[in-house]
Amino acid sequence: MSADPALFEVMADANDEPFRDPWVFFGDDGVWHMLLTANLKELDEKYRATIAHCISSDLYTWSSPEPLIAASGFGQIEVTQVEKIDGKWILIFCVAKEHIKAEGSQWQSGTYSAPADSPTGPFHLDKAELIGPAGLYAGRLIKNRSGQWALMGFTHDDFSIPFLGAICDPLIVKMTERGTLQP
Repeated sequence: MSADPALFEVMADANDEPFRDPWVFFGDDGVWHMLLTANLKELDEKYRATIAHCISSDLYTWSSPEPLIAASGFGQIEVTQVEKIDGKWILIFCVAKEHIKAEGSQWQSGTYSAPADSPTGPFHLDKAELIGPAGLYAGRLIKNRSGQWALMGFTHDDFSIPFLGAICDPLIVKMTERGTLQP
């Protein structure tokens, strides 16, 4: 499967592939869904970040991607994941400070959660909140043996030094009344 070059940026440079980070899940509709980090070609850099969406019945043949977010206020929305927790859908994603383009934003580098109406959106990025400490990056939700949801990700809060690849201990999280996750 490849990105539609008329719709999405492809291989902006050798260090930053803009069509990546697949999250694949089987939907209640009986088909496979894939969410991907993507950048819309026709939008200003300030708003180009989107989540591409592909579907498949067999995991081999995928439909043309459809963007799920437009005019996001980010240069990138990375490493997405959707889960249903306590009966509510939630989007997990990360963003680096240099990709936060929204004016007056209090955002910082890290992993965020945002309420969602379904596993394919709409996603309410305006209600997104940082999960745990800043710098916890590319976080993934897992369910531990006790049935608790935990977040694991890379710890990298000092972007002036090279990435070391250290992974944090599991951070137990719970759904808030706002529809986000917090430790």
